Amino acid sequence: MTFNEQNVERDTVGRFSDKRGSAPELSLSRDSEIAAARDADTRIAEAWEAYHKIADKASALYKSAMKTRNSLGQYSATTRERLLPRIDKQFAERDRLLEEAAPLRAAAEKLDKELYKGWNRFFLVEHIHSNMHCSSFRPTTRVAWLPNVSGLTEAEAVKEHGATLCTICFPSAPTELTTKPVDETICPGTGSYLDRDKPHRVGYYSGNWGTCPECGEQVTLTSARKLRKHKRGS
Repeated sequence: MTFNEQNVERDTVGRFSDKRGSAPELSLSRDSEIAAARDADTRIAEAWEAYHKIADKASALYKSAMKTRNSLGQYSATTRERLLPRIDKQFAERDRLLEEAAPLRAAAEKLDKELYKGWNRFFLVEHIHSNMHCSSFRPTTRVAWLPNVSGLTEAEAVKEHGATLCTICFPSAPTELTTKPVDETICPGTGSYLDRDKPHRVGYYSGNWGTCPECGEQVTLTSARKLRKHKRGS
């Protein structure tokens, strides 16, 4: 489930622990505790999804209306007169959708307060994060909540989902949980800038390439004139 706002209350984060998240009210077995965490967070995530389904529509309408309004100067007076009512209609529909979304947001917040008992939560944006407030996020960052691994330890979440842990959210996590395994088949010259002292072909619409300084192979270039990902030369 995806989210683009900081809706869930901040968890206690910053220290890595291989112990399960604190859940003082749960005296069930480990498996039952994890099942309860997953069930609760799945319900909470679905509630937030219902809110965002409408809120995202409101956001799209606002962006469309603002884009049209900001470009009115390039149109004729006749066209502007035709576009203004459409802009007003989009703003009005956006306000209506926000009113519709407000009680859904309140319901999601209430459900989160009622059901959440302090277990570990995990969010995916390339790496696994412990909350939705990581300093590496941008205002437009889309965050995927992983309720299917709620209640697990950090190590268990990595094993279950496959991604690595964010070093900002888990600064003391062991290296094997924060670093992706190195693919020995990938040439270390991947991502290098074009070396004009070596054979190359640039300036064409397509088919531009450079010579890898590591393996000596001819490798196609990105628009920034970097060598694309490639295997080591034989």
